[in-house]
Amino acid sequence: MRQTSNEGSSHRVELSTYRVARDPQQLQAHIVQAIISGVSARGVEEIKQNSTGVKQSNVSRLWQEAGSKFIEQLRGNDLSSTNWGALMLDGIRLSKDQTALVTLGIDCEGRRHVLNLHWTVVKTWRSRVN
Repeated sequence: MRQTSNEGSSHRVELSTYRVARDPQQLQAHIVQAIISGVSARGVEEIKQNSTGVKQSNVSRLWQEAGSKFIEQLRGNDLSSTNWGALMLDGIRLSKDQTALVTLGIDCEGRRHVLNLHWTVVKTWRSRVN
């Protein structure tokens, strides 16, 4: 795009939307950040409806990939380097059929750390705890 100054000269300006369209990783990062911030997959699709490749199925797939990487990173953390004051296991009901089991660690300074996440069917979550 060309932008004209008050003096009459013009220069080329790159639109941020064009930059995002050329860089799919940047678009993916924006989508993942929106979901982390609490926007649903359908909401992201509505927000980004004019962007190429932003469909609810693509958003869900991106979130699954980002979530898998996040969980792999959690499970790969070395827990021996932290002095733990408490460890907690909590079940968070996500829907009628799904529960997320969350392992939290509280260090000796009182900071909470998510140590692990596991999705399970509601009927079987008790067997995972025992």
